[in-house]
Amino acid sequence: MIKILILFLFLFYSNIFAQEKKLSKVSLQLHWKYQFEFAGFIAAREKGFYKDAGLDVELKEYEFGQNIIEDVSLGKSNYGIYNSNILVEYIKKEPIQLISSYFKRSALVLITKPDIKYPKDLIGKKIMAVGKNDFDLNFNYIFSLQKIKIDDLNLIPHSFDVKDFAEDKVDAMTAFISDQPYKLDKLNIKYNLINPSEYGLFNLQLELFTSDNEVSLNRNRTEAFKKASLKGWEYALNHPQEIIEIILKKYNTQNLTKEFLENEAIYTDRLILPKMYEIGSIDEMFLFKQIDALYTDVSFTLNEKKQLVNDFIFSSTEDLDVKKSEKNYLLIKKAMPFLVIILIIFIFSQLLLKKYNKKLKKEVDDKTLEYKKKNQELINANQNFFDLLNTAIEAIAIFDENDNLVKLNKSGKLMFNYYFKKNSENKTISDFIPEDFISEVKDRLNNKIFEQVEINLLLLPQQNTIKIKLHN
Repeated sequence: MIKILILFLFLFYSNIFAQEKKLSKVSLQLHWKYQFEFAGFIAAREKGFYKDAGLDVELKEYEFGQNIIEDVSLGKSNYGIYNSNILVEYIKKEPIQLISSYFKRSALVLITKPDIKYPKDLIGKKIMAVGKNDFDLNFNYIFSLQKIKIDDLNLIPHSFDVKDFAEDKVDAMTAFISDQPYKLDKLNIKYNLINPSEYGLFNLQLELFTSDNEVSLNRNRTEAFKKASLKGWEYALNHPQEIIEIILKKYNTQNLTKEFLENEAIYTDRLILPKMYEIGSIDEMFLFKQIDALYTDVSFTLNEKKQLVNDFIFSSTEDLDVKKSEKNYLLIKKAMPFLVIILIIFIFSQLLLKKYNKKLKKEVDDKTLEYKKKNQELINANQNFFDLLNTAIEAIAIFDENDNLVKLNKSGKLMFNYYFKKNSENKTISDFIPEDFISEVKDRLNNKIFEQVEINLLLLPQQNTIKIKLHN
């Protein structure tokens, strides 16, 4: 009994181990440290959604100075989370594709001193930002509305510490609306917010992307990762307290408090807006606006933007089939006027051809009837000729150009009756006329000398001399 139990346990754990081995190992590079901003991915991992999809997913925290786009492009990570930079780099020919877009409002805002309420108030002020390019990417649009150039601003490196703002070391700082304002509130620091969303600009902030190479080699795996991540976000937004507890126990590398995570969960829900938008959905029109906002000095045509966006968005195998069907439909739709013209030409040509064939058939039938009539006349004439031969009292023999006997009339047959009884086939002129006379007869015929000539015939019982008349 013990042996059977041990064997059963061995087989059970062997089966589990075999299932674990089948999981495809992939990694997701985050663009910050663990917090509720990444709750959906944490939930997908912890609740087994990735595992159910056949994936063993490693979540990788951000390290300062890391180039996330480059890491994903080079395959150091299979997937990545980043901001509007992925669109910029894609347009610069970086081989990446957007899988899902989670935030539907701009998460990155400007926290300013209370007396700084408008973008123009920041001229000459110290602004703590990640860098000029990042600042330009996220805030250029609202400054350009007031004709303010980024070069007119005093940007200093970001310390990622709200104390610098609290201690008046800076006048403004870029920050995520989901967490930094909460920290200032806890410090009782007064501040003002300049939010790009209030200016109609919604920057990309929580974007799931991958490389062209990953899609090319593992399109189905990418689709599985996308769907499992979606399940994770649905679960996290519906069970925020459970996921907060998981973060506190297993992912709390920043020593965050429960209260902090609860506040972040509220703002994360407001940014994703799950009751208004499908989680992770990608709005093509929004991407068009992003391109216009990011490239104010470049004019893309509508078709160029459509092509850019279409190639940027990841497509599953099913999506590709739908796009192919739509493309074929559009091609057929565009070609329809030409197809109609071709059809009309074809029908018209068929009518003309039918009419021509009918006319040609009539002509052929008429000619055939005419030839039949002439042929019958020729047959009749030939028959009349042979009837005439047979009624003649003279013996008449007809030979072809090879000296073979063709026709011998009745009188001839009676005259040569004795000989024909012995051998009636394959007669030639030499059977009738001696060799000495054959050349003479041919000469006369060639020279058209049609006179009577006396010749001894060979076929008569007695070689009598008769007169024959030559005809050509």
